[in-house]
Amino acid sequence: MTFKKEIIAEEIRNKIIAGKLKEGKQVLGRVFAVKHRTNLKTAHEAIWTVEAEGFLYHRSGAGYYVAAGAQEMAETQGMERIQRNLPAMVAKAKALGLSEEAFLIMVKNAYRD
Repeated sequence: MTFKKEIIAEEIRNKIIAGKLKEGKQVLGRVFAVKHRTNLKTAHEAIWTVEAEGFLYHRSGAGYYVAAGAQEMAETQGMERIQRNLPAMVAKAKALGLSEEAFLIMVKNAYRD
């Protein structure tokens, strides 16, 4: 998976979670290609990735649209991803000798950004 493809796919998921891409809304590859200064193929590959995950569906001749229940599914998967990655982050903080308080301050600051 290319770096830009991953970024675009994550942006689509995040827009679904935030309600900026609502159920039934068309997702246009050219919008993401222009925004990320990449070719249309890369944007479409990102859309196909998100479609394969069940967040989008394809209507022949019409394009890609946000699937029913996609927002809830994206939220659930996002929380699961955080839960999977959190233990490794905590282990790294401990290995660096960070106190729990210092680690929590870092998390709070990152959350606010």
